[in-house]
Amino acid sequence: MAKLKNNIFINIEANKVINNFEIDFLVNGNVGFEVNGLFPHSSKSNNLRWINNQHYEKMINLRDRQVFQYTFYETDFKNIERLKNNIKQILSNHLFVNDNDNALKFKN
Repeated sequence: MAKLKNNIFINIEANKVINNFEIDFLVNGNVGFEVNGLFPHSSKSNNLRWINNQHYEKMINLRDRQVFQYTFYETDFKNIERLKNNIKQILSNHLFVNDNDNALKFKN
């Protein structure tokens, strides 16, 4: 559980496996974040076609289970403020605050 402002909590799970696909970070059960290194995902990788196919299958599989997947690469960490703003924007697009109990809930 992570505590945000105004005693609002979100649940973050690391390395969560959903239907045989691992997601690096899963927030409140249906927003997933993938963090990928550049070399394995570059044209220099011998397994690029297999990797791209795996990513596509994972995205479709998670989407079918109402999990929204967002992917970041190691270069995104060079500008940490932009990365934080992107993550905040993603979460604000998927979450809203229920004023009655300060629980962070997903939009439908």
